[in-house]
Amino acid sequence: MEKFLHGLSGTLHILAAVTWIGSMIYNKYAVAPALKPLAPTKAQAINMMATKSFAPLTWTSLVVLTATGIYGAVGKWKDLAPLAVKPPIMYLCSPRILVIS
Repeated sequence: MEKFLHGLSGTLHILAAVTWIGSMIYNKYAVAPALKPLAPTKAQAINMMATKSFAPLTWTSLVVLTATGIYGAVGKWKDLAPLAVKPPIMYLCSPRILVIS
């Protein structure tokens, strides 16, 4: 049963992440360019309507993403404990990567 719950949680986590990020991408790359030729007041009104229609889906996916992330972290708490004592080399190299890029 535990294996099933972790599988379900992982699946819901990925679906929620795709939905959340997809809604942001849709707003930025589909809605916003379509509104550029319109007058600012009309564009803002249409953007608010689009935002209101996607808001429940976006917030639901964010809540599911947070809940499944916490469930996954709590389930693997003992596996994550060594990271508090000795961080992996990836964390030590990440500031250099950020400075270079």
